[in-house]
Amino acid sequence: MTDFNDSLDNSSSIANTAEVIVKAAPTKAERIAVIDAKITKLQEQRYNIENDIVSAPKAAKVVVLPAVGDSVTFVHGRRTATTEPTQRVGTVVAVKPKTEAEGKALPAQIKVQVDEGFDAEFIVIYPAAIVDGNDAE
Repeated sequence: MTDFNDSLDNSSSIANTAEVIVKAAPTKAERIAVIDAKITKLQEQRYNIENDIVSAPKAAKVVVLPAVGDSVTFVHGRRTATTEPTQRVGTVVAVKPKTEAEGKALPAQIKVQVDEGFDAEFIVIYPAAIVDGNDAE
């Protein structure tokens, strides 16, 4: 008989945990507070429009891409527990500007040649990796 009571106790604790997981619907006061916040924001926007107050839009970040043949210093590699990225100097071989394909923005890429002759290595980097454009000076 104690086994039956124990199983009832377990089922009631399971029901209690299910109640905790279910998200309660917002109360009437909470919904009104959300609507009031939206109204306040819209009233502020209307005031700004009526009084010709212009808020400056966020400026888009302008990235100046190096020209083919420029010498650039850039950071290459990843930071891990045992390694650090290295700064390397190379010559820009090709530049692919920012494009959009299938509704997705593809970032600009730069192909850089490091070393010369048989030891030449081509590395594709992003403009953010450039530390210094040596020819720009």
